Formats: sequence, C-alpha cells, structure tokens
Amino acid sequence: MKWTMPLAMRISFPVVIMSLGLLAVVFAAIFMQRTGLLEERRALLEEHIASAISQLGDMQGRAQRGELSEQQAQEMAKSIIRSISFGENNYIFINDKNGNTLVNRGAPKVEGTYTGALKDPYGIPFIHLLTEGTAGGQGVFVEYHWPHAGQDKPAPKLGYAQRFVPWEWVIGTGVYMDDVNARFTTQALVLGGIAGLVLLVATAVSLGVVRAVSRPLGAMKGVMNRLSQGDLGVTIPGDDRNDELGDMARALEVFRDNARANKRLQEEAIATEHRQSEERLRARHALADSFEADAGAILKALMVSAEELDRTARTMNETARRSLERAREVRDALTQTTGNVQSVASAAEEMSASVGEISGQVHRSNDVVG
Repeated sequence: MKWTMPLAMRISFPVVIMSLGLLAVVFAAIFMQRTGLLEERRALLEEHIASAISQLGDMQGRAQRGELSEQQAQEMAKSIIRSISFGENNYIFINDKNGNTLVNRGAPKVEGTYTGALKDPYGIPFIHLLTEGTAGGQGVFVEYHWPHAGQDKPAPKLGYAQRFVPWEWVIGTGVYMDDVNARFTTQALVLGGIAGLVLLVATAVSLGVVRAVSRPLGAMKGVMNRLSQGDLGVTIPGDDRNDELGDMARALEVFRDNARANKRLQEEAIATEHRQSEERLRARHALADSFEADAGAILKALMVSAEELDRTARTMNETARRSLERAREVRDALTQTTGNVQSVASAAEEMSASVGEISGQVHRSNDVVG
C-alpha cells in the first residue's frame, strides 16, 4: 500500500522547511562573515606588502640614479623593513630566492641563516611554499600554524609574500588567524543561538498547532470508526467550534442523524416485511384449512356418491341377473315354441296334404257323380 504522510507531519512540514531554510541562511551568513574576515586579512597583508615593495622600489631607484650604491640601498631597505610593524606585533620579513633569511624582526637570531626548509608543527614547509609561489612575480597566500611569541601552542596563521624582482628578494608577512576564528566562533554562536531560539519558538508553535488540529481530528476519527461499526449513539465532539473542524463536526452530526433515520426506516421496513410475512403465512394456513375443509366435504360427498353407485350397481347387477334369467326362460320358451311351431307346421303340411288328397277325391267323386 502506498505510504501517505500523516496529517501532523504535513502540518509541520512547512515549519520544518522554514527552519531548515533559516539554518541554511544562518550558516551561509556565518560562512560569508568568515569569508569577509579572511578577505579583510588578505587585503591587509597585500596592502602592507605593497607598501613595503614600494619603499624597496624607492631605494632601488636611488641606487639606479647613483645616489646610493646597491649595497647601501639594500641595507637601508632592510632597516626600513625591519622598522615596520602593524597590528599586534606583526612584522615583514625578507628572504632571498634561496631561502636565506635577510630580515626578521620577530626572530633576529635567524637573520643570515637558511630557513627554506622550515616547517610548521603539521609539516607544512611554509617558507618554501612562499618562496616558490612568488617565482613568477605574483603574490601567494599560505595557511600554516605557528606559536605566538612566548607560547608553545601552535595557532593558525596566514602568510603572504611577493617577490621584489630587481633584487630577487621575497617580501613576506603573516598574521595570526585565531582572533578571526574567535570572532567567527562568537558570531556563529550568536547567530546559532538566535536561530535556535527561533527554531524553538517555531517548534513550539508548530506543536501547538499540530495538537490543536490532531486531537480533534483524532477524536473525530474515533467517532467515525464507531459510526462505521454501527454505533449511532455516539456524541460528536467539537460541534460548537467556529472553524473548519466545527464544520466537519456538524457535517458528521448530519451524517449520524441520516444514518439513524436510515436505520429507523430499515427497522420499519423489516418490521413491515415481518408483519406481511406473518399475514401471508396466516393467509396460507387459512387457505390450507379451507382447502382441507372443502376437500373433506368433497371426499365425503364422493364417498356418499360411491356408496350410492355401489348400491345402484348391486341393484343393476341383480336386475341384470334377473333379466338374464328371464331371457333364459324366454329363450327356453322360444325354443319350445319353435318346436311347437315346427310340429304345427308339420301337422299343417300333413293336413294340407290330407286336404289336397280329400279335395282330389272330391273332384274325382264329382267326376264320377257327374
């Protein structure tokens, strides 16, 4: 089943997005602030190195014009660079292209020694990187770590150098960045605190809104579940509210009332159907009883008729028997009569013969007489 984000999460989602956006803005502001501080430090270093190279250019110009020898010009240039300081004990140093230190106000003991292989506590050869980075005449920045004067703990430092090409000198300087990091940390904490306070307030407001919405919705959900299970006696909470939740509660009341009406109509329809069913059953029973009574009367009449038919049949049988006997008597009488008739006929024939003979004798007598 497809996952759907809960309503509470959807309500809180815009607040979460706004909070994340606020955090993004805060982090962007902090990053931009740190970038700005770094750019300020870079610009500061570039400005001091450009000023130092300008002064070296003046010395080199005086040497070219013959006002000073090149060595005198270089020594005066070293003195000028050695006198420059800015900020908190920040200075400018000079190395030649081979890595030998010519001027280092912060550590005069290293002047005249090879420092090209010097590395910070993390193994970064920052002198070598500054020297090689300026070989093309451009300036170069190098980040490394070095302890403050009189301290042992390394601190972040940003170095910058640029080559003075006429004398092949590497003019460099550096500033510690721990104050920048401290300012960055302070600003990050302040902005983070403000953002955290805003997030806390937004979260509290969001939770309040979520609870104000989710609790009534949860109650309505429980009511709807009970309604779906057929419990129409529930009380709808929140019908007195004047917001969208109140509208939902009142709409749910209408649904409940309609469900009650539908249930009542169904019960009435079931009762009517039951009553009609009982009436149909009684009617069928009455019809069956009537049919049984009618059938009994008909069977009784048929039995009476059958008895009468039986008596009639016996009477007719007796009459037929008597008729048969009488027919036999008539047959016997007819037989006897037929015999008598035959006898009479024979006698008649004999009488006729006798009459004929007598008649013949009479004729003969007449003839004799005549």
